[in-house]
Amino acid sequence: MHPLLKISIWTVLAALVNLLLFQLFLFIDFPLFMDSIGTAVIAALFGPLSGVLTALLTHLGLEIWSGFSWLYAPWVLCSISTALLIGGAARPGLFDTIPQLVIVVLLVSLANAFCGALLHTVLYDGIAEHSTDMVVQGFQLLTGKLFWAAFWARVPINVVDKGLAVILAYLAAKGFRTDRYASRMAPRD
Repeated sequence: MHPLLKISIWTVLAALVNLLLFQLFLFIDFPLFMDSIGTAVIAALFGPLSGVLTALLTHLGLEIWSGFSWLYAPWVLCSISTALLIGGAARPGLFDTIPQLVIVVLLVSLANAFCGALLHTVLYDGIAEHSTDMVVQGFQLLTGKLFWAAFWARVPINVVDKGLAVILAYLAAKGFRTDRYASRMAPRD
């Protein structure tokens, strides 16, 4: 199978996983997004551009699912930041140790919290029709500022949500590199 075809198939499958997980967590009204596990894994395995394509397909799927409400399209910027950060980090020497994993989790979580807070504030004026809205309102009572409320509400949520995505991407990258290395070192008949 041609490598580009293999990457394309994995990218579409990852976007479907993202779409189904997001819809599941939206349905059970749980305050996690779960829309970027596939994006993170694809970015770690095939690079940032494949991760960006996964993010774009995921959000296109969310828009199709919602009847093109345009509620989900802007959030692709958060998913793209995940793809770029993980795709850039998932190189030998940069994404190999637990401390590096922790740094990438924090970078991805903070980038998503910042991007999400910006979108939440500018486009949705505090109500994005997600279970996180109540957390934002609670933080707004504490801070008095919508942006900072949206940011601080998203930090712990993204540490869990994106942390899981980054850990799975890390494990996939480690496994993929190990398998690739092992296959080169295997004895030939």
